[in-house]
This record gives sequence, structure tokens and C-alpha cells, in this order.
Amino acid sequence: DRRLLGQAFTNIVKNAVEAIERAGQVDGHLCAKIIVNDARVDVLIADNGIGLPPDRDAIVEPYFTTRDGGTGLGLAIVKKIVEEHGGTLTFSDRPGGGTIATVSLPVADAGSTDGFTTLNLSGTVPHPTTKD
Repeated sequence: DRRLLGQAFTNIVKNAVEAIERAGQVDGHLCAKIIVNDARVDVLIADNGIGLPPDRDAIVEPYFTTRDGGTGLGLAIVKKIVEEHGGTLTFSDRPGGGTIATVSLPVADAGSTDGFTTLNLSGTVPHPTTKD
């Protein structure tokens, strides 16, 4: 569902931007990388924001928030959307500070078009922490 996945990625990017703002970064960075292999597509979104809270596993639980006025529903909804599409959502520390959110989704059957364009990618894609 293109609309739901768009909503999920929008929320991840919005959270990254807010994390950069909360860190008071004068030189904020947000980087996205797409890594495609035979079975999965990984979308990595990295920021140099405030980083993950100590209770990092709770960030995808309903009503968990670190922001004043936050509902704590955003990442819980993102996780549900990703899982409904057969994927996983993980978070890790970005070296040098910040967070890397990774959405890993299964590649659609090559015989299925479903209105999507098939991408044939070769070579390597640098990790979001590299300076390429």
C-alpha cells in the first residue's frame, strides 16, 4: 500500500528532523540510503540528532514518547505498517551521534508488476555513516 508506506517513511523523516532540532544542531544532517538485494530492500534513514533514549526498545510501543505533547503513536503505527508489509523496523546508534532507522521490506515477486517499476541496481551503496 503505497499510501501507508509513504505515511510510515514521512513519520520516520519527521522524527529525524525533530531529533536534529532537539539536539540544537546548527549543521543538521539527514541521509537516506536504499540497499537492494535479491530478497529484501533496506531503506536506512540516518540523522545527527539527539540519538536513541536509554529504553530504545520502548520507542515503538504505543504511548511511549520523549517529547512534551507527543502522543507516542507515530512509531507504533510505523512499526505496524511495516510489519503488515512483511518487513521489519529497527533502530541503531549512528556513529558520531544520532540514529539510524532501518526499514527492511521483502522484494516483490519479479513476475508481479502491481503498478511498480522494477529497479535493476548493481554495485554497492555506501552506508549512511560514510562520507561518500
